[in-house]
Amino acid sequence: MKSKREVGSIGESVCCEYLESIGFEIKKRNFLTRHGEIDIIAENDRYIVFAEVKLRSMNENNLTRYGRPSVAVTKNKMKNIIYSARIYLGWGPITKSVRFDVLEVYSEELPSGNTRYRVKHIPAAFTLDNVR
Repeated sequence: MKSKREVGSIGESVCCEYLESIGFEIKKRNFLTRHGEIDIIAENDRYIVFAEVKLRSMNENNLTRYGRPSVAVTKNKMKNIIYSARIYLGWGPITKSVRFDVLEVYSEELPSGNTRYRVKHIPAAFTLDNVR
């Protein structure tokens, strides 16, 4: 059985592949500050995206029990991501729009023993106004 960290890392890798497939370049994974961690920082020609990844297993009615993965992104978590993003952005000039996205990852164990992953991307899932 995989640890929570291993499962989280797999979810982040799936999301990095997804973001790259839609034209983003991954700048940083697991950006850590005293306020917490940003799972993925990615850029395209228009945006700098700070992305939170949340994974749920499709097995055993997890969605019924826990709800969609994005509901686990609390107001406090949003606040910490924004504080950490400000630290990251302090490293240089900002020439692109900033966006805070949530990537929901759904995993499903297949009869073959393999796992299938599906990503639901929620662009601009929260803004500065959400945490005031």
